[in-house]
Parts: sequence; structure tokens; C-alpha cells
Amino acid sequence: MHKPARTLAASLLLLACSAPALACAIVAPEDRPRLQQESIARTKAAALALKEEADLVFIGTLKTLSFQRETAKNEEGRDVVLQKHQAVFEHVQPIKGNYEKGQVLEYTVNKNRIWVGCGYVFRDNVPRENGATEQYLVYARDGKILRTNHIPRQPQVLSGLEEALVVRGLD
Repeated sequence: MHKPARTLAASLLLLACSAPALACAIVAPEDRPRLQQESIARTKAAALALKEEADLVFIGTLKTLSFQRETAKNEEGRDVVLQKHQAVFEHVQPIKGNYEKGQVLEYTVNKNRIWVGCGYVFRDNVPRENGATEQYLVYARDGKILRTNHIPRQPQVLSGLEEALVVRGLD
């Protein structure tokens, strides 16, 4: 094996043995309810902390979402493609702060970023590119979206993933 290949193999092995990899572990059925409750408690705490950090929190319908792509240099000097979004909401129900009608809120997505792992990063939820007319819970600060959470018009009894597990015979 060439040295770069050995380095890559060692890095992947180290990654596989790291704590995030443990999040992908198979969970015994008797442990699922406890782990689910712990996950819910962590998410509630993260939401309350984010509410404190945000200067604007509301429920609103995404009216328009536009974006521009640009290339920038990262810390290592490599080119990355950034997608800068501008979102406007309507039918706003305020929770914290005051959303002005037509106010543009922004967020940026690094299109070169690759996520590897199980679970999700709480703050990585942003409006979907095809999400116009959808309703969201929005957290923002200084005109920048910190996080959104999609609020479906007709919530399903089972999430898509839960339904897929049933259809596959895994739940």
C-alpha cells in the first residue's frame, strides 16, 4: 500500500472507532425507550438554549427562497462552493422579537461539505430549496437563520423513516 493509502486507511479506522461512530451502534430493544427520552431531553435543552441566543423566533410560511453561488477559499486555501440563500416569510406568528413584513433572512450552505455519521446536528436544519409555501419554526440572529424546523401541514402518524422500517419488516 502506498503511504497516502495507508494514511487514509488509518484515518478511517480511527474515525470508525471514535465516539460519533458509537452513535450508530445497534441498540437493544429494551434500551430504545430510555435512549429516545434522553434524545428528546437533549433536543428540548438545545431548543431552549437556541431561543436564548436568537433575537428572532417565529413560526412562518416560507414565501420566497432565492440563492446565489459563489466560490471562496477555506482555511486550508482550497476552493469551496457556498450557496447564499435569502428567505422571506409570511403569515408570521411571533415567539420572540419582531419579524418585519418582507424582511430578508439569510443563511449559507457549504456545498462541498460532506456529512458522515448517524443522527443529525441540531443547527443544520435550514429551509429546503423546494420549501416555498411550507411552514417553519425559525430561529435567527442579526438577520441570519440559525435553524429552522419544518412544520408539516398534515403531520403523519409515522415519519417517512418509521414507515420505511415497518415496510421493510424491521419494526
